[in-house]
Amino acid sequence: MSDRKAGASVTDQSSQAAATPPAARPGAMIFILATVVLDMLSIGLIVPIMPRLVETYFSDVTTAAHAFGWSMTMWALLQFFMSPILGALSDQYGRRPIILLACVGLGVSYFATAVAPTFLAFLAARVISGATAGNISAANAYVADVTPPAGRAKAFGMLGAAFGVGFTFGPAMGGLLGSIDVRLPLYVAGTLCFINAAYGYFVLPESHKLENRSPFKWIKANPIGALAVFKGQPMLYALIPVYGLFALAQNVFPSSFVLYAEHRYHFDTITTGATMAASSTLMILAQLFIVQRVVGRLGERRSLMVALFFGMSGFALYGLAPTPMWFWASMPVMTLWALFTPSIQSLMTQRVSASAQGQLQGGLASLMSLMGIFAPTLYTSLFALGVPKQLPGGLDLPGAPFLAASFFLGTALLIAIFAVRRSPGSGKPQ
Repeated sequence: MSDRKAGASVTDQSSQAAATPPAARPGAMIFILATVVLDMLSIGLIVPIMPRLVETYFSDVTTAAHAFGWSMTMWALLQFFMSPILGALSDQYGRRPIILLACVGLGVSYFATAVAPTFLAFLAARVISGATAGNISAANAYVADVTPPAGRAKAFGMLGAAFGVGFTFGPAMGGLLGSIDVRLPLYVAGTLCFINAAYGYFVLPESHKLENRSPFKWIKANPIGALAVFKGQPMLYALIPVYGLFALAQNVFPSSFVLYAEHRYHFDTITTGATMAASSTLMILAQLFIVQRVVGRLGERRSLMVALFFGMSGFALYGLAPTPMWFWASMPVMTLWALFTPSIQSLMTQRVSASAQGQLQGGLASLMSLMGIFAPTLYTSLFALGVPKQLPGGLDLPGAPFLAASFFLGTALLIAIFAVRRSPGSGKPQ
């Protein structure tokens, strides 16, 4: 039995989710993709300059480093708590107002950060940024609203490519603009958000039908309550740890790659940036040209397994690569990891009712944010443990963070194999 036929026949929720979605203007999907690109671009723009900006508020680097760390944790916590709230609000009021308001909120936060005269004002601006950065949950729900089940893997693949575009070019642009003025990337990021909001006001139709709306309830609008959308869906409950382990593994690159590349391969800033850009570019190409073909041939379930297997293998190769050439040669192995998000999003959205898509995406976004809070400390600690030869036998293992990420994906693969063996709603093997 194919993935789509199994998902469409077992529950009423599946039938609702598979109903023909409302038609969207061509410009609407472009806007959603642009929103994701600009979200990631705006975040990437400020990455190179935020530590330097925080240093302007303090007289010593050590205090500034601690302050910067606290500001990042606070930002992630706000996103963790606000993602399910924005998702639940979009289930009641529609996707359009939440997406547009979040775009405006991000723009305000960037300008407020740029002009903040004190560190407390800086923190207040970062609170606004963290609260409105959770709009990706509404954007994902919008895609689920307007895309038929058979096309969701492709649509979420395009969203993944949009993430990659923003992440690839954002830091490079931020570094260039920051060399002119440390606050210039913030002004540019804020302007992009306002332009995007104005464009969306004219081209973005509402995707969430009135008959599919559900009232806002605080019990659903929190990181734990949001996962109640999986009630009665054993397969979806089993996929929660799979998604969480994916999110944890995904954070290894931003958390430890720079440290790893400098220590093991003696990369300079340019080589490090070029390697990260090349990795992101390969993932973008995979999202655009490989995802649809592979998912169409294998189905979402097998594609999920393939993604986890190649992700596990790729991270292991990264952690063990003795030279830069070995590391670069391992990069194509990671490209099929790009199948993960489109596959799991398609599996989940097909089995959740139209009235709960925002709740689902809010819960997933919170889970992603939660992993983002703990992952940096975990991976930097593993790197520090591996570098000074503190491991048994004096082993020098700077690739320990990547090996840990490989282990997480291997665990996720085992859970996923068990989770997708059974049809959601029945205990019978497929």
